[in-house]
Amino acid sequence: MEWFYGRWTDALVTINTDDYAVAKHLPIKRVYYIPGVGTDIENVERITKEQRQKLRQEVRRNLGINDDEYLLLSVGELSERKNHATVIKALAELNDPKMKYVIAGIGDEETNLRSLIRENGLGNKVQLLGYQTDLDGLYFAADLNVFISKREGLGFGGLDGVAHGLYIIGNGNTGMKDYIQSDNIGLLVNDPTDVDEVSRTIAFAKQGKKKVTGKGLEAVREFDYRNVNKIMKSIYQKEFM
Repeated sequence: MEWFYGRWTDALVTINTDDYAVAKHLPIKRVYYIPGVGTDIENVERITKEQRQKLRQEVRRNLGINDDEYLLLSVGELSERKNHATVIKALAELNDPKMKYVIAGIGDEETNLRSLIRENGLGNKVQLLGYQTDLDGLYFAADLNVFISKREGLGFGGLDGVAHGLYIIGNGNTGMKDYIQSDNIGLLVNDPTDVDEVSRTIAFAKQGKKKVTGKGLEAVREFDYRNVNKIMKSIYQKEFM
């Protein structure tokens, strides 16, 4: 389909390097790359250390998470594509009494996920939070962002977490690898449906107690929406002016 319609396409904008590489072989006149749709890294950086700690404590208290517990977070619709079920199974396999998991999102898989939680005896360890309008507190409250979608163009929920300093586990076969460039930012799994691999990776991340700071944040600065808008503006100027 892309090859067929490419013959009538003047310009194509891609949001990850894999799609950009493929698109360059299509019969399209001009192909552009932009680093995603942009997240607000500068605004997050204005949140002070004290404010972050206060939000972390408030949200963890509201969720019933103790200071010595390790909190996993996934942000995204409750769908098979977002792959929350594998994280739940990994949590059951790890059987870590100090590990809990919250999911922010709504979707058709809610009933199935609740059944999976019950079947694995995780009712006191996993919470489905529903639709959330303010994610700042959740990102600061969590210790690890498990964002192992089966398919993603770039994965905004993962990138946004990184911008908040939250370490991430992502799917190495998606556009996530564009911003998870080193273990200063996160870890990539080869098979997001492999419960054993996901379990081992979560355990490794917990052991390292890593956060995204310094070099990690510098590496994702190009994904700030201001830079993305600047690039997109230049594309419009080339195409229409």
